[in-house]
Amino acid sequence: MAKKQIWSMDIDGTTHTVEYTKRTLFKKAKIKIDENTYPLYSAKLFGTSEEAFRLGSEMAIISIAKNKKATITVSGNIISEK
Repeated sequence: MAKKQIWSMDIDGTTHTVEYTKRTLFKKAKIKIDENTYPLYSAKLFGTSEEAFRLGSEMAIISIAKNKKATITVSGNIISEK
């Protein structure tokens, strides 16, 4: 099972949880926003990628580095992992 990265952030008075599951050779990367899971189509097996998504009323970006570590940016601020 792939290791997950988890973030928790408060936006507009609501706490949102984001989970990122790394891409493997046979499975696409996934992002779980609150209770909904979505595939990350831009996530490459080798290389970097970015994908935007909505988190409450804010736009967020998940950036995936070559080492498959992800960072989330909301309104220009990098969010710390939980």
